[in-house]
Amino acid sequence: MGRQLIKLPLSFHGSDYLLLTSHLESMKDYSAERKHQLRAAFDAMLKARGEGKSCIFGGDLNVREAEVKSVKVPDGVFDAWEACGSDMESKFTWDLKTNDNLNWPYPSRPQARYDRVYCTSPTGGTLRPTHFELVGQDRLHDCGRFPSDHWGMWVEFDT
Repeated sequence: MGRQLIKLPLSFHGSDYLLLTSHLESMKDYSAERKHQLRAAFDAMLKARGEGKSCIFGGDLNVREAEVKSVKVPDGVFDAWEACGSDMESKFTWDLKTNDNLNWPYPSRPQARYDRVYCTSPTGGTLRPTHFELVGQDRLHDCGRFPSDHWGMWVEFDT
């Protein structure tokens, strides 16, 4: 599907960061490629950490729980939702029980945590997620639809 890892290096208050985002392969049949892409993103995060940069990676990753377990989140890389307490109210970023933007013809209305935010910092670094919530859960007034079929993620960090 031609998905890429987008990188943005920046300096903030004298510290170096690398921001990463991607929209990983969609659909169940592309699991192997999605896992390959997730590993590549984690490798980029670890490389940045080794270069003394804090790194944040997030987006519509389309990952399933089994895929994350198979790839294994590297030591020192934090899942923002988990680090902020794993609140069940903010777990499902793709929630067809609430979000009716998709024309879903099946009786079962699935919920999944396809979207993620991960972060890491170099040894001695202090970048940590402190707040996680879902956004975009209000319908747009003009059209009566949600902004997307996925909820957005709002993450706050301490450095």
